[in-house]
Amino acid sequence: MDRQRRGTRTEVRALIRRAPAEYLLVRPGSTPAEIWEFPGGQLPPRTDPAQALGRWCLTNLGLELVDLASQPPFDYRFGTYVVTYHYYHCCAARDEALPLGVIDLRWVSTAALGTYPLDAPARHVAAQLQTTGSVEGDCNRSRGSPGDAQDNVQ
Repeated sequence: MDRQRRGTRTEVRALIRRAPAEYLLVRPGSTPAEIWEFPGGQLPPRTDPAQALGRWCLTNLGLELVDLASQPPFDYRFGTYVVTYHYYHCCAARDEALPLGVIDLRWVSTAALGTYPLDAPARHVAAQLQTTGSVEGDCNRSRGSPGDAQDNVQ
């Protein structure tokens, strides 16, 4: 039986960072107008999470992701429905994100993440980012050539 039919689904999200410590938030059209999220969406069955996330960001934001570092997945329960989240710390090949498939987008400092209305799983991740500070790695180096991905498991 397909996992999607049993009250579960999987989502993949990007923690796109630019120096000094800013993360990209988006306001997709599929959520209430005031809710902001980290970029990404539902993961189709039998799809590589990093590849799906890269396609989502290119299609919806015009951004090519580089230096993806997978974080441990976590489950979040919405009543009887469970969503498994796969987050990736990453950088973009360039900083000029475009609202191609989202209503709005903003680069937000780590300190200000808590001031945005986020859904519960995103609030959890934002709190971790605020507690641990910025992620290791250099998003300021020359853009366009992927470097070695570093695992920054928190």
